[in-house]
Amino acid sequence: MVRLRDPNGRPVPAYCQIIRNTVVRVIGKALSALTQRGWATFDGTLEDVSNHARKSEWRAVALRRGDKVISDLHALTAGEARPNSISSRTGLGAQPLHTDGAHLDTPPDIVALASTCSHRASTRLWTSSGANTPWDELHQGVFRVSDGMVHRYRFAGDGDSIGFDPCCMTPMDESSRRVVRFFMSAYETAYRHQWSRYTPEVLLIDNRRTLHAREAVDPADPPRHLIRIAFRRPEAT
Repeated sequence: MVRLRDPNGRPVPAYCQIIRNTVVRVIGKALSALTQRGWATFDGTLEDVSNHARKSEWRAVALRRGDKVISDLHALTAGEARPNSISSRTGLGAQPLHTDGAHLDTPPDIVALASTCSHRASTRLWTSSGANTPWDELHQGVFRVSDGMVHRYRFAGDGDSIGFDPCCMTPMDESSRRVVRFFMSAYETAYRHQWSRYTPEVLLIDNRRTLHAREAVDPADPPRHLIRIAFRRPEAT
């Protein structure tokens, strides 16, 4: 085992080294699953992810002007939600499958979500590795994309990446309308990630090929709270 040292050059205690090496192995396994499946979970914290990000030169990015890179996500009614957000359209109802930062010129590569408490509303996950992915429509259908201030036109598909959010992307032709219908129906068969009730947990999402969504929230349930950090990898900067 390599002897670790702190920033002042002092040797790190052996038990701390064991913990750090264990975290490195756990994150390494999660990243391997992320590459293969499009998402991965592990028992840990966003601090673990941030430590890995610094070593790997991932850059944390804000998803909206003026926001911090660390976002607190709460289940809100439409009236409580920030204007032009997904929650302002859906309220406590089920959110559509979407890409975080789809309104940006370049959406982030990785999204890390961590839950601060247990709750019944699962996170739905859909990945583009399926054989039924409508690539022709994704590369041909034109969308009008708005961030609330700037409007642009583009496709939802970019090579083997997908950027889609029906709340900020308006379909302009039949191909793009087919894309919207496809993802509306894909929600029903998307994988359901139920957040752990007992241990701190992180969900990593390959944001360029996996869409995600929050299920409907019962107002009688305990408050739902997730913490999010989005990253761009060095090759995408």
